[in-house]
Amino acid sequence: MALFGRRKKGGGHGSEAQLIVAAIGAVPPLTEADMGWLVERWVAGMRAGGVTIRNVDSDGSLTGSNGRDYYLDNLAQTLAQLPRNEWEEAVAGAVRSSLVPFVKEGSLGPEELARSLYPRVTPLDSFTPEMMARADWYGPAVAPGLALRACLDTPESVQQVFSAKTLAPLGGWDAVYPRLLENLRALRPAPAHTLSQVDGALEGIHSWESHLDDYFGATRVLLLDELLAEVGCAPGPAGTLVSMPTRHSLMVHVLRDRQSLLKCLGAMVRVTPRLYGEGPGPVSPFVYHRPGPEFPWQQLNERAEDGRMAVMVRGRFAESLAELDP
Repeated sequence: MALFGRRKKGGGHGSEAQLIVAAIGAVPPLTEADMGWLVERWVAGMRAGGVTIRNVDSDGSLTGSNGRDYYLDNLAQTLAQLPRNEWEEAVAGAVRSSLVPFVKEGSLGPEELARSLYPRVTPLDSFTPEMMARADWYGPAVAPGLALRACLDTPESVQQVFSAKTLAPLGGWDAVYPRLLENLRALRPAPAHTLSQVDGALEGIHSWESHLDDYFGATRVLLLDELLAEVGCAPGPAGTLVSMPTRHSLMVHVLRDRQSLLKCLGAMVRVTPRLYGEGPGPVSPFVYHRPGPEFPWQQLNERAEDGRMAVMVRGRFAESLAELDP
């Protein structure tokens, strides 16, 4: 298992905070000075806990004297979302989490393991080739480019499950999946819901925002019909638009009329990449059409050569658009 982060390739060695800052650089909207402050405190906290940094990758991944890899980009993006007076405690909390020993495979009994497991929507581009070659290490696809990982959520940290052996006592993915959903359904605190109106559209955009420390906010898309029912919104026959910019954010528009759809799609296509680029735990910069259980999800936008997002109207989404009332 490993703590969450984004693995990157590169070279470079060193153990001083200055080398780490040089390797990572600024993580907008944080400045390099902000990163220097973050790194100095994180490195000092790790050293106080008995771990020094032995290697610094040119793109910022860090190897500790305990042999574990660490990544500070998500912590930097978390700080960017917090008031400055909360930074010290956020870094201290990250250090405490980083120093927690991994839960060893087989160390938990079946019931304790089942209570601690949660699903997490994860981008496939974060998987190593070894992980991609082992289909039993991850669950079913959620949408193009996104799949489920099983995670152990302990009071101290969240760990990805890398080995199918961890799930074997519970019968593997198919057998454990209903329990994962049950745990996700019971997870507290529940995310905060807002409904945003867009340029007079009859149907707006539902947003669910979890705390920055919640790794499973976007994954609540697996319970989407239940989330909509809780806020008095019935599902539409043409499905929904969905985006999951970060691990703690989920946006949804229910398709009912063409005018609302086009306005809300435009808004989601603009906002989703920005949130994806700014928030900790990026999941996807794209917007998806969730037509219903009998059809696969469809990605609706892609990045054009000029860097802007282009919307693709085709397939089941084009059919749904044509079927809607103006």
